[in-house]
Amino acid sequence: MNLLVDIGNSRLKWAIENQGSISTPAVNSCFKEQLVPYFDEHWSQLNKPDKVIVSNVAGPDIQARLDRWLNDQWEISCKRFSSQRSAVGVVNGYTEPDRLGADRWACLIAVKKYFSIPACIVDCGTAITVDFIDESGIHKGGLIIPGLKLMERSLIENTCEIERLGQFNDGLLGTDTGSGIVRGILVAACGMIEKITSTLAEDYRCTPKILLTGGNAERISSDLNLSHKIIPDLVLRGLTAVI
Repeated sequence: MNLLVDIGNSRLKWAIENQGSISTPAVNSCFKEQLVPYFDEHWSQLNKPDKVIVSNVAGPDIQARLDRWLNDQWEISCKRFSSQRSAVGVVNGYTEPDRLGADRWACLIAVKKYFSIPACIVDCGTAITVDFIDESGIHKGGLIIPGLKLMERSLIENTCEIERLGQFNDGLLGTDTGSGIVRGILVAACGMIEKITSTLAEDYRCTPKILLTGGNAERISSDLNLSHKIIPDLVLRGLTAVI
């Protein structure tokens, strides 16, 4: 039994891998200050895993808390998943490969291992990232924009007289300032995804598979005018490559 852990900027996700099968991921959306109590509640009852594999983009302080808990509870250290120049048939497209986020690298590996390529991977989290992997397993690079909540927060904090946002709805246009912001941000995110996908299809003469993951994948999916699939545990699947 192996414990797979995906620590993002705003969520903790984990699952158990056992003989090639991955359990349904558990998610904690407010994890930073409640990290150790969360481990006490949810992990103390687990049998000691053979390995703990971690993708962490939340920084060294969070990693240190996890390391201490694993040592105190199970006397075990974790394997930290990090980006490499190449692995499992995937070539990293960054000029400095170790600068690519571990979560994005895990997604690329998961797509190569479990899905068909070429593919566009859209991680709809704190930031929205788009990465393209071609039919040879070469990562061509990606784009990064603020996620939906970051865009919303930026407008609220830097614009006068916006006290609250409107509710998410199915119409194109908002009927007040708040709903206009909610709709505008979603249309902007979807427009970026649709633009890069059409450009890649033309430039590389292919039809890339569109795979969405991350906390806002469902929300973006509702407005995305492209054939796509949501894979909630894409990062965790990528971690299985180092077991």
